[in-house]
Amino acid sequence: MHLGLPQEEREVRAMASTVIKCVVCHGTGELRISKADVLAGIDLSALAREIIDEVAHRHGILPGDLIGMRRFPRLVRPRQEAVVRLRDELDMTWKAVGLILGGRDHSTMIYSYRRARGETALEVKRRKNGR
Repeated sequence: MHLGLPQEEREVRAMASTVIKCVVCHGTGELRISKADVLAGIDLSALAREIIDEVAHRHGILPGDLIGMRRFPRLVRPRQEAVVRLRDELDMTWKAVGLILGGRDHSTMIYSYRRARGETALEVKRRKNGR
């Protein structure tokens, strides 16, 4: 694939097509973004950080609670809101959203998104089938 392209361009395309690799340093809450994003000129880390800070402030919790591994009921709604905003506003992949929010699996993020939107699995299936 892309064999007719120069080596450098193939490498850039390969990096850009990979999933955004985010690492959340749990001690500091620092968010790092991949080399592909830097090459693309996108500073998703700052935008994601803003969203996380806004959601945490609105719900009276710490950003570290939002991106941490704790599963307290009081953190569910704020985390769901963060999932929706990261996905909708930054068009992030499910995997990237999950990595930002504590290294969670992409399927957990999809479930959180649907719950936040009030959709059940049956409703999603019907919508996809055009019923």
